[in-house]
Amino acid sequence: MSHGCVLMLVVGVFLFGIGAFTRMYMNIMITRSPLPDGPGARSTELRYKRLIKEQGGKVWPLVVTIICIPLGVLLTFAAIIWNNQMTTR
Repeated sequence: MSHGCVLMLVVGVFLFGIGAFTRMYMNIMITRSPLPDGPGARSTELRYKRLIKEQGGKVWPLVVTIICIPLGVLLTFAAIIWNNQMTTR
């Protein structure tokens, strides 16, 4: 396994972890808010966006979650595919 592949894998998992923690933060903030929305009515992102609009919550967790989770998954799978390509040669 090359060093670049390992670095890409570590960065991908790290970014996904940051996104997961910010999503947990959003879930905590949603459960603490008095919004009259059922727990399974919408996704976490949409409920948090509504919380921002109605009560003026922080925007950064939504932005970090939307950017970090897909980017982390993409980098992780790219590292796995890169490793598979390197081992077949």
